[in-house]
Amino acid sequence: MDSPESVGELPIGREVQFSIDELLAEKHNATLAYSPYEDIDIVLLEKGKPIIGYEVKLGEFSKAEAEKSIERIRRAGIPKAGLISLKEKPNFNADEELGPGDLVRISRDVFEKYIK
Repeated sequence: MDSPESVGELPIGREVQFSIDELLAEKHNATLAYSPYEDIDIVLLEKGKPIIGYEVKLGEFSKAEAEKSIERIRRAGIPKAGLISLKEKPNFNADEELGPGDLVRISRDVFEKYIK
């Protein structure tokens, strides 16, 4: 039987991540990519070069998790690091920090872009 955190064989966190990465690619007018070498949830490219990487969490970030994620993204040569939490907006001095309200706003902005 599937756990409450999975849909079939795919964990719900992965499904959420896929939705958010497409949304952010639209927001930034960027190309979506994945890092084959580092555990970075979302990498956005502009003209083939990384512009920002994100760590996505369903819950809260601890200070240690946030610092580790930011360091991992920057160590991979990505100039900006972002943190996204579906529970509350992170506050750890990443280049971009998004919480649930921000994701709703971005969703509306992207929607508006396509209905005009």
